[in-house]
Amino acid sequence: RMLHRSMLVNAGFDVLGASDGLQALQALGNNAVDLVLTDIEMPNMDGLALIRRIRQSPAWRHLPIIVVSQYGRREDLEKGAEAGADRYVVKSQLDASRLVAMISELMD
Repeated sequence: RMLHRSMLVNAGFDVLGASDGLQALQALGNNAVDLVLTDIEMPNMDGLALIRRIRQSPAWRHLPIIVVSQYGRREDLEKGAEAGADRYVVKSQLDASRLVAMISELMD
């Protein structure tokens, strides 16, 4: 989480952090957010549940969501897509330029 935060801050983005899905929902409710970057494994509410909650909300339904996870099996990617993620990338395949390119693509 801290590595991705650093990548985004270094690229000029303002970043809000949350240690779990419940905190992320609170942050969404209290802040204007343009995109969500989430992991799958988190305490209290995992990333898939977070994505589903975001997609159920009329206010956040179209918010771009990127999953960054250590899991890269086909079934993991399918679960992310079924939950409503716009992009799913494996942590080991992610660098700052790829992350920024994904965000730029989703924000256009």
